[in-house]
Amino acid sequence: MNSAGPIENRVGWGFDFIRSKDINVISFLETRSTAWYRRTSFFHFLDEIDRAFNFNQFSSRISYGGSMGGYAAGAFASRLNCDSAILLNPISTLNKQLAPWEPRYPKAKKESWEGSFHDASEGIIGVSKVFLVADPLLAPDRKHIHRFFQASPRCEFYRIPGVGHGMPRHMHSLGVLKPFVLDILKGNIPDKVAFSAAVRNRRDYLGYYQGIFSNESLHRTPMRTKTLSKNLARVLNSDQVPKPQAKKMFARMTGKNPSRFGL
Repeated sequence: MNSAGPIENRVGWGFDFIRSKDINVISFLETRSTAWYRRTSFFHFLDEIDRAFNFNQFSSRISYGGSMGGYAAGAFASRLNCDSAILLNPISTLNKQLAPWEPRYPKAKKESWEGSFHDASEGIIGVSKVFLVADPLLAPDRKHIHRFFQASPRCEFYRIPGVGHGMPRHMHSLGVLKPFVLDILKGNIPDKVAFSAAVRNRRDYLGYYQGIFSNESLHRTPMRTKTLSKNLARVLNSDQVPKPQAKKMFARMTGKNPSRFGL
């Protein structure tokens, strides 16, 4: 499941990679960033696709998506008779009664969040394995993950602390997206110890600092902030970011004087 954009110029996220592995893939691309696969026309379209292709003819079926796409990949997982689901920082629902703590996506909340498929945590019930990846320090994403765990005992949670939302991009930048997905496509359960070890190199990843210094991030004591600021200055220097740009980025992200940190 994919987020919205000009559909004529888009290929479903991961489509080419999965096809290169000689695996059949159907991508569903939302045409409007606020629609979130909530239209009944999409529900009927799934019925038509199922009649045309008969999803049950495939020996294994995996749904996947991130954020809005993660909601859809979870919400429709049982409808598509999926064995597994890969949900990257998934939104479980925008129903205000079920997720009153979700402050984002005000336009999407205007869609109907009642009735069929309104809760992705219900959609994963019966799915054999659900692989969840999110930043546990980002409060709304952590609460969505909790809702999935409440719904199913078959969830596996892989943590990348501090990076914020946008997990597919972070996983790709950290070099863990491809091996993670390939493991699941082969029928394996990615090793959590190896995954945690691999994402420790986020200390050298600029996106980590953009996430950890955002207002959404938690657990930044003064001592922790000072250490993170030093590491950010090191990353900006090692990435060979032009000095004026590096100074502006540092000041914007930390609120501190970059000259005090060697920039």
